[in-house]
Amino acid sequence: MRRLLVILGATAVFAAGCTPNAASVAASGGAALAPGAAVQRVDVNLGGNPPLISTLGTLAGYAPNPSTVAVGTVIVFHNSESFPHTASAIAGATFPAASPFTIAALQPSGARLSDAGWSSGQLQPGAASQPLTADTPGIYLYGCFFHYGTPMRGAIVVQ
Repeated sequence: MRRLLVILGATAVFAAGCTPNAASVAASGGAALAPGAAVQRVDVNLGGNPPLISTLGTLAGYAPNPSTVAVGTVIVFHNSESFPHTASAIAGATFPAASPFTIAALQPSGARLSDAGWSSGQLQPGAASQPLTADTPGIYLYGCFFHYGTPMRGAIVVQ
């Protein structure tokens, strides 16, 4: 199995003559995924994804928000804005009033939504996060280290 990665400016193009799952690899930011894995791309953009009042609280800055996915879906966050953001896990069933994040949120961590403290790390403009697998049913809250009070917050519902 061979892959060719061509970088044109800031755009990565994946060419895959005989590469199974090539579209999913490209959507995941380049990480190899299990064959047939569904990928949910979450757009990270504070200005482009306005607030929505939900039963979970105010959600903003991510789309779709909330995201509803099946167990096994791979989540990839993509920063479509011109400044850095994060998508970092929040423990608990409600959004705390003050930012719950430490400096650790600036480093990528975790491979599954059930991993306590997962984070996309600091996503520069145009960057994509590591793939995070929706491995366990539940509601997963997250927010941006830099813009939590804006409120840049999101939720993923895994069924």
